[in-house]
Amino acid sequence: MLNKSLARVTLVALLAATLLVAPGGNNVVAQSATGATSFSITFPQIVILHYWQQLDMDVNAGAVEDYIMGASYAGETPAQTGVTISESGGVFSGDAAVTQSTANAPGTVSVRVNNAWAVRAIGNGTANNTTVAATSIGNMTKGSDTMTTSNFQVAESSGTLAGTAVFNQPGLSTPTLGDVGFDMDLTELTESGQWSGTWTVTVTVT
Repeated sequence: MLNKSLARVTLVALLAATLLVAPGGNNVVAQSATGATSFSITFPQIVILHYWQQLDMDVNAGAVEDYIMGASYAGETPAQTGVTISESGGVFSGDAAVTQSTANAPGTVSVRVNNAWAVRAIGNGTANNTTVAATSIGNMTKGSDTMTTSNFQVAESSGTLAGTAVFNQPGLSTPTLGDVGFDMDLTELTESGQWSGTWTVTVTVT
């Protein structure tokens, strides 16, 4: 019985070894298969406009004074001499002749707001396929008073202001920054305080 058991164990071991060894005595090599799938993803035109919904700006009083009077204006002219005092009807009077000239009479002045917008966009990839324009919605107001604003323009940062700014699509990573410019009429500036207006910036990509 012992010999038969040993024979059976030996036979099983030989069969197992036979299954693990290919003809010729080499180990069995795993088989594999590879298939390639082509695929496509269609992206739409994308435009992302960065802008402030509210932008509060303060005007420096000294800047306005320098513009109107000239940067060298010191507030006083040299001493006036030779003023003649005369009498009329018991009133003595004379003319001090203050005739201070101005460098720029208050009128229409230009305003430029740097980095007022930024654009990320992808389109068809052709040159100059992105256009930015700015327009105003009404004039600036304070209560019932109105100050005319006009000539709204745009430019890439530090570029020349014009009706539109045209440039190559910037992509989605690094935006193109830009400025807004407009004119306002200081002859209509009747009081200090906050004057309010609205401009719109529109971006088109093809």
